[in-house]
Amino acid sequence: MESKTKNLIEVRGLSMKIGEKEILPELNFSMKGGIHGLLGANGAGKSTFFKVLMGFLTPQRGEMVLDGQSLIKVPPRHRRSLGLGYLAQEPWLFNDLKVVENLVVIAELMDWPKENTLERCHQAMKELGLEAQAQQKAGTLSGGEKRRLELARVNMETPKLILLDEPFAGLDPKAIRQLKDAFATLSDKGVSLLISDHQITHILEICKEVTLLESGLVVLECDAEDFLTDPRAQKSYL
Repeated sequence: MESKTKNLIEVRGLSMKIGEKEILPELNFSMKGGIHGLLGANGAGKSTFFKVLMGFLTPQRGEMVLDGQSLIKVPPRHRRSLGLGYLAQEPWLFNDLKVVENLVVIAELMDWPKENTLERCHQAMKELGLEAQAQQKAGTLSGGEKRRLELARVNMETPKLILLDEPFAGLDPKAIRQLKDAFATLSDKGVSLLISDHQITHILEICKEVTLLESGLVVLECDAEDFLTDPRAQKSYL
C-alpha cells in the first residue's frame, strides 16, 4: 500500500502509561485520508489512543503530526482549530436546546458573522439528514439522530480528520445505515474519518483500509477487503 501521497496523520513511538500500566508501548500509526478503520479487542488501546490524539491524555514520549503540524505541545482546544474532530462513545449534546440551537452554539463559538450563521447551520443539518428535526429538542432525538447531530456539530468546525469511538454502539440497523450515509457524505466533501468500532461488518464495508491494535501495538495494516482472510487478524481478533 505504498504511495507518494503524504500521510494526513503520522504517529511515531507513542508511549502512554496510566499508573504503572503501559497502554500504548511505542505505537506507530499513519493514514493518508479517506475512511480508515481502527480495530482491536477491548483493552487494545483504541480509546486511549484517541484521547492522546485529542490531548486529553499526555503521553510519556512520541510524536503526533496532523497534516504536517506537530500536535505534541498543542492544547486540546487548539487541536480542533488545526482540523482534528472527535466523537466520544457517549453522546454530548445540549439536550434542552433544539437541534438548530445546538449548531448555532458552535457557530457562535467560532465567531462567524451572524448573517451567515443560520445558513451554515441549515447546510450542516441538510448534509447530515436532520432538517426535519431542526426544531426538536436534542434530548428527544433517537440514538441515531443524536449521533448525526454530534457529527454535524463537529463538521461545523471544518475538520480535516474526525475520530469516532464506537459510533455504531447501541444503534438499530436503520440508524446505522443513515450514519454510514452521513460518513459517505462527509468523505465526499474531503473530510477523513478514523473509526473504531466492534461492528466489523460495517467497518469493512465503509473503510478502504484498516489497522488492528493488540496490547497498544499495531499488529496488522491492510486493505479492508483482505482483513477477514488475513492470518494475523484471525489469530489476534477474529
